This record gives sequence, C-alpha cells and structure tokens, in this order.
Amino acid sequence: MRIFLNFSLVILLFLNPCFAGWSEVARNTDFTRYFLDFGKMQVVEPYTYAWLLVNYLEPGQSGNMSEVHYIKVHCSDSVYRTMKILRYGGPMGLGNVADSFVPSNSLDWSYAKSGTAREAVIKNICTNGLVD
Repeated sequence: MRIFLNFSLVILLFLNPCFAGWSEVARNTDFTRYFLDFGKMQVVEPYTYAWLLVNYLEPGQSGNMSEVHYIKVHCSDSVYRTMKILRYGGPMGLGNVADSFVPSNSLDWSYAKSGTAREAVIKNICTNGLVD
C-alpha cells in the first residue's frame, strides 16, 4: 500500500504542472484550442508576461500535438511578442519536448488580427492579467 501511495504521489507531481493552471480561452476554425495559465502571469509595467498552450486537433507536419509559448504583451497597444516556444509530441504539453527555440521574430511586436483566436488570447491576458 505504501509503495502505491508513493508511486501515486510521484505521478501527481509530474502530471500536475501540465494540467493545473490551464484555462481554455479560445478555439479557431481548425479546432485548435488555446489555453492560458492565469496563475503564472506576471505584470511588470507596462508589460504582461504569460504562458500560452496551443493544443492541436491533429499532429502538425513535424508530428507535434501541442506548443507552449512564453509571450510578452503590451496591453495599451494590443501588441505581443513570442519570446520562446516549446513543442511537444503529446497533447496539452505532455510527452517529451520535441523542440525548444526562440523565434527569429522574437523582438518584433505583432498585432493579432481582428476576430481571431489570437486576438481573444491577447484580450484575455490584458483583462485577466491584473495583479493586486
């Protein structure tokens, strides 16, 4: 029984970070789902830093099922930068990290197109990223 409890605790410790804080905030027409971890958002005026999980319905060309993006948002201008991307073989950020990189445009500010899932993500960050 003790071995079972120890094993269960170890499993929960490893799985908990993957599912604990993710809240779905948008879907696009391809049924790609976008999640934010509101508990890990940090506000350092004038920016908000957030973790975004992108979960695909089917594997992409490289076989990845999900990506985690670390993004920096300037809410007053409604622009964002993707600072780092982690790609996973499994859904919801599970499995091994298949790729980890800083995008070549990480210093460029991007605008989310109106009516897109990315716009919904940015709006959620800017309205829910406030820290008291």
